[in-house]
Amino acid sequence: MQFGIENLKKILLAVFVLIYTLFEIFESKFKWMKLLKLLNVVKEIPRVVASAPFIDRELDDLSTEEHKELIDFIAERFELDNENSEEAIEAALMWMVATGNAVEKFKELGVFSKKKKQKAVHVSG
Repeated sequence: MQFGIENLKKILLAVFVLIYTLFEIFESKFKWMKLLKLLNVVKEIPRVVASAPFIDRELDDLSTEEHKELIDFIAERFELDNENSEEAIEAALMWMVATGNAVEKFKELGVFSKKKKQKAVHVSG
């Protein structure tokens, strides 16, 4: 199955928006509007998790031009123009790959089975 660069862009954008929104919340005084914004972003997480198995493979298959296209897409979207923007985007890409690997390992362990999921949800700290 070919995942495609356009899907990769959507997933990377969701990850970047999540990181950006969390940063906004932690850097400012608590405001309910910021929390509501975070809730809108959190709804994208299932899409990121569902795409996780394809992300690592797709990143490996990117040509140099496609890699640059991905970096430019986020840099333009968030108006990033300094030399560190590529490093930040690469860190988000690594986070996506790590998420994909974690999802696969949890699947192998049966963590997502209905019985285990219900038990995990009710665990309190």
